[in-house]
Amino acid sequence: MFLSAVYFLSVWGAVFTDSDSTDTEVEVITYNTEYALGSEIVMTCKITALDTVSGVRWIKDGADFREQGEFAAGQSSPFQSIVTFTAAAEDAGTYNCEATLGTAAPFTTETALIDVSLTILAAEMTPAEETVYLQIGETLPLACTFKNLATYMLTITWLRDPSESGSCTPAGEVEPATETGKCKVVSMYNTDVDDTVVSRPNLQASSDPAVSNTYSCKGVYNNIANNKEVITSAARNVVVRGFTIQPTSLSLGVGDDAAFTCETVGESEPTAVWLLDSVPQASSLFSSVYTPSTRATKSVLSLVSVTKQRSAVVCRMTYPGEGGEINSQPATLSVYSIGFVTSPQDRAFDKGESYEMTCSLRTEPGIV
Repeated sequence: MFLSAVYFLSVWGAVFTDSDSTDTEVEVITYNTEYALGSEIVMTCKITALDTVSGVRWIKDGADFREQGEFAAGQSSPFQSIVTFTAAAEDAGTYNCEATLGTAAPFTTETALIDVSLTILAAEMTPAEETVYLQIGETLPLACTFKNLATYMLTITWLRDPSESGSCTPAGEVEPATETGKCKVVSMYNTDVDDTVVSRPNLQASSDPAVSNTYSCKGVYNNIANNKEVITSAARNVVVRGFTIQPTSLSLGVGDDAAFTCETVGESEPTAVWLLDSVPQASSLFSSVYTPSTRATKSVLSLVSVTKQRSAVVCRMTYPGEGGEINSQPATLSVYSIGFVTSPQDRAFDKGESYEMTCSLRTEPGIV
């Protein structure tokens, strides 16, 4: 019973002025003291008085509040002033209202003796960057932190792409560290021992185009009075880039034709270039095709009648934005030739004579 009584006073703020003014009662009324960022807050200053109330002043943390609401002249007791505003982070604090009594000087003022304190609930998303770029195979640790919670039940859901209905889907999705392979709704309960809850899933970057997406978390919070607030974090854009096909090393003979292939995925169509021994090749030597549905870009380098003995071949894709240049693993183009080191000599043979002939071949190292 003691806990319920305390909460009733903190929510309703129903108090009387001092004993010398028993004919006036001032109340600050709000139906909740914990609001999610962006929620609508409504507070009422109710004054029961024998005298006329000519004005009401709203006070936050000892100073004039930015919203003063409206007070209509000609009211009769109980008098009311209602202030409505959207919850911002700076709105957490202590509130009161002050009534001005009388229609002419000298005026008197009355305020509630017990303030009403509001808590603004928010979810902080980690990482802090709005857009995060990943290479295929990298893991991005995400964290969503809910603060300023009292006794509560909090249900956390991780979301991918706010335009999609429901929560995220399994393939390539955000995975809570405690359970892999699926997107999980995390439910928690706590008392006033800890006012902060953190959910820490990991995002595995893969070639699945759905992984490049927008991620956020949502908390549905029920406080001790069973008032429900929906707390939503800021969104983070995740962009995955990387090679799904690396160029393959080739060993060819002098005069053969060579073809190298690479493929990447990314947020848009990149600019492709091929390099031989760090030298960019002419665009006429390669072709690139971008497929919007899979966000994949395939590029093929074609070399006619190769002659150079050994070259390092690299495929480079450049995407817009931070860290947009990515390079493939280098492939090796080995070109070999065959020739005689010693050759048979022309000569005449006598009948029955035996003769040993030697032929030596010259090749590149490692080629038989």
